[in-house]
Amino acid sequence: MSSVDRKALTLIWLKQLGRWLARLRMAVLAILPIVSVIAWLWLVGCTEPHFRWSGLFLQTLGVFNVAIGVASTRRQFGRPSLADRVEAFIRERPRFPKSAIVAVGASLGGISTSAAVGTVGVTASTAQPIDARVLVLEKQMQEIMINATRDKTELLQKLAEHQNLIEAESTSRSTADVEIHQKLEMTATGGLDLTLCGAAWLLFGSTLGSLSVELARVL
Repeated sequence: MSSVDRKALTLIWLKQLGRWLARLRMAVLAILPIVSVIAWLWLVGCTEPHFRWSGLFLQTLGVFNVAIGVASTRRQFGRPSLADRVEAFIRERPRFPKSAIVAVGASLGGISTSAAVGTVGVTASTAQPIDARVLVLEKQMQEIMINATRDKTELLQKLAEHQNLIEAESTSRSTADVEIHQKLEMTATGGLDLTLCGAAWLLFGSTLGSLSVELARVL
């Protein structure tokens, strides 16, 4: 195996190793603060105040992690954040009026209009000869066929437009359902990892804060 092939294989292996280690990023994120606190206690001394401060730090970190998870979930579903809600609440506060306001009401009468569409036909008189009456009937039949064809064309066009609207709405709903499913899946998986990290920090922090005296005596 040449050196070039060995370098290429090494790069491929390093990329695969990096992707494999990336799966453990949440575990590393959960363990890193705890290991850092243990190292800090080892350096400064295992006294009762140090245990209490370490526990308070981990508990605060866990609560902050929960707040980040809630804010991220609200952002994914287009809900306003806590800061936005506070800002909107302050902006919508009632202000004291500077001057008296006199309300003047005005009523407007509605004007209704109507339109009607009619057809004008030519009728044959009984005094006319039979040939003339047949011609009149043929013209009337032609007009009826033309009107029927026009109405059929308009009806088919409206049906096609309605069908297009139904298909567009169905496609839009399918796309929205897929997006909602993806958001729910992302929230469930990613939120679970963040929750586990926060739970680990809160558990370890509560242990250090509650058993600070006992741990200081033992260590």
